[in-house]
Amino acid sequence: MFGYEPTGRATAFPMPVTEYHTALYRWNDSVTADFLCKRGKFCGVDPRPRVLWRAKLALDMWACLTKARQMFPTATLVWLENDAILIPKMLPKAIAAAQHTGASACYGVGKWYSGQGTLCFVFLPQADPSPHLLSYHLVQPADWIVGDFSRGKWPLVPSVTHGRRGNHISTRKLLNTV
Repeated sequence: MFGYEPTGRATAFPMPVTEYHTALYRWNDSVTADFLCKRGKFCGVDPRPRVLWRAKLALDMWACLTKARQMFPTATLVWLENDAILIPKMLPKAIAAAQHTGASACYGVGKWYSGQGTLCFVFLPQADPSPHLLSYHLVQPADWIVGDFSRGKWPLVPSVTHGRRGNHISTRKLLNTV
């Protein structure tokens, strides 16, 4: 599901299911485990269920951003993961920071976004990672794909937290996947 807030009230839309989602589900028995490595993040074999999980997340992000951009071609889009919690008064700072580069990241460490922590992004119309997400959805996790697209040039403004402190469970674990 994704939403739109024109006047303080959110309107929800169903998650787009695309031909790429259908193909992923149809051919999921053909997906193999992959060796995945990004310095400082993760190195090792990504088992088949995890490859499918991360491919679906990348496709979901691609489908939502594509549909939202079609519906609102000149709007500022904010991508929030379902376990991101906004920090009061910080999102406007992330939106302001995006004015210089077309996008900003709202969670992570450091000053510039480099592909870790896809919890929140701000996208102006000139920054569209959708084609990049579609191209690499079976190769890398969504945050790495968007990080590559950003080329390390998007400002990082800590505007969200990752779940509730002391009471957070990964959505991957909630789904009983690897």
